[in-house]
Amino acid sequence: MVRLPRSWKLADGQKLKNIIETTIEFTRTWIPSVNGKHRNTYHYHYLRAKLDHLGDVNLVITKKRRNDGPKAVRVLVTNLPIGGKTILALYQCRWYIEVLFKELKGTVALGQHQVNSEFNQIECSLGISLAAYLLLLRLNAKSIPSKGSWSSFRLKRLSHQYFTEKLYSHSIQKEVKKQMKLRLSA
Repeated sequence: MVRLPRSWKLADGQKLKNIIETTIEFTRTWIPSVNGKHRNTYHYHYLRAKLDHLGDVNLVITKKRRNDGPKAVRVLVTNLPIGGKTILALYQCRWYIEVLFKELKGTVALGQHQVNSEFNQIECSLGISLAAYLLLLRLNAKSIPSKGSWSSFRLKRLSHQYFTEKLYSHSIQKEVKKQMKLRLSA
């Protein structure tokens, strides 16, 4: 299951954007949240289509609110023979993976390394980013709450503050020792 851009074309040459703009019938459904504490409302339209390069697929055009315009619509695609509500539930579970990718890109620069298409360089780039992420988690393990949400962006900020304070306190202690030596020698 993937999310497609609006510019993707159907096998007949028509753009997905045109289908999104002309779709007016949406079915409202509720899907339990991943933690089970509440439910999320979605409006979706389910259809079969033949896409360029993908073949016969199931499309789910979805939006969070009934009155949202075409720009707020997401297009989910799968070749599995399942219904629209099931596709939405699976994508909702997968959303946390997307959040992890965003955090990896934002906190440890995953995907921003200057590498060519050689497998070894790509592997090292990914390894370095993941090692940095794991180090960040290890250094801030006590700051991660046992319940509730947390963010690697916050952990990165905490690490930066901690190391900056250590650096300044070390510099200040060094300067104080130097001044004490000068006073004692005078």
